[in-house]
Amino acid sequence: TNDLEALKIWKNLKGDPLAINGQINSYANLGSVYLDLGLYKKSLDYFYKGLKALKKCKNDLIPYIRIHLGLGNVYNQIKRYKKAETFFIKAYNESKKTKNNIVIIPCELGLVKTKMNSYDYNSVIVQCKKIIMRLNKINDVNYKTHIFSTLGNCYMALKKYKESEKYFLENLNFAQKMKSNEDIAISLMNLGKLYYKMKKFNQSLIFFKKSYKLHLEQNSIQVHFEIIKFISLIYGKNRDSEKSLTYYKKYVKQIEKNN
Repeated sequence: TNDLEALKIWKNLKGDPLAINGQINSYANLGSVYLDLGLYKKSLDYFYKGLKALKKCKNDLIPYIRIHLGLGNVYNQIKRYKKAETFFIKAYNESKKTKNNIVIIPCELGLVKTKMNSYDYNSVIVQCKKIIMRLNKINDVNYKTHIFSTLGNCYMALKKYKESEKYFLENLNFAQKMKSNEDIAISLMNLGKLYYKMKKFNQSLIFFKKSYKLHLEQNSIQVHFEIIKFISLIYGKNRDSEKSLTYYKKYVKQIEKNN
């Protein structure tokens, strides 16, 4: 709501040279909000309005990066990976002009996503470890949970489960220190997946249930239906068909809601 109000104000300040930057900032913020809500068409609409407004912008370095990074994130989410990559590359190339790791690293993580999509896990591991070293130097904490999670997922895909567990637990500890319920829920879910792959089903169930509980407490619009599916599968493996069916019904209901 605040960004929609801000957008109206910026549009009315036609004589102010900073007004166009304000408009682009509002478009980027709105695009990000709708992306988080899973409303991808709406998100693209605002990011493309920002892209169009860039033509009128004189000092466009940071606005350019924000809009292209945002478009890359939306296209990545809807699995149009080649299109996402073109926007991530443009954002990254511009970000290098700033020589500022706080600007460069988010764009670099966009390129990491494209490598994950092409299953280039070993390359991602090398790049993420280099990013962690740079983050430690600038004492930045904003991107560490994402990088720990990415490393955990890479090692899990490579079936190096002990390394995967190490980074997922590190991610959980870090998220708990930061008191980020969203990151805690994702960390718990990742550990649930890992223990499921390791056939430690009872341990897996504990982490999935904790993650599911957190999602419900946050009243998130999109409760992660994948968690419910795994809970149903584990109860099935434990031969508790009644609970398995109960969670499977919740899973189907959540998919319908998500669609």
